[in-house]
Amino acid sequence: MIGLAAFFYLLGLVLAHQGMKIGPDMKDIGVLFSEEDFQGNSTFLVETNLTNECFRLLLNTDSEPEAIQVNSIQICQPVDCMLFTGPNCSKSDDMKSFSVKVAGEGDATKLDLPDFIGYNFRSYMCGDRTIELGSDWQILLDEHAQ
Repeated sequence: MIGLAAFFYLLGLVLAHQGMKIGPDMKDIGVLFSEEDFQGNSTFLVETNLTNECFRLLLNTDSEPEAIQVNSIQICQPVDCMLFTGPNCSKSDDMKSFSVKVAGEGDATKLDLPDFIGYNFRSYMCGDRTIELGSDWQILLDEHAQ
């Protein structure tokens, strides 16, 4: 049986991002790309209506989460998301877990992040809770290209 995270990962690889409702309590709100200009491997970002849920970014669903390199982003809903270098949507003072806030809606064709985080992320969260958490860095999105 394929896991929910694996399903979204595979779906993100084969479909162009159009935005979709996945169920009554979950919707697709954006997509991450491993390369600049929306190229390379992609995976969907989802948001739940029930809670501010933490989702792991998985490359290999049979093992511990591996960091996913993110170099461009498209957000199709007016929602804030946070990407975390750690696996559990948590931050730490020693920068072992770094957070980046992405304020939707829009595009980032190339991320401009501090070099020391390596553009690699293991988890994310979208929704209201991102406001109270605060972030170590923020990405400003451009309007969607027409």
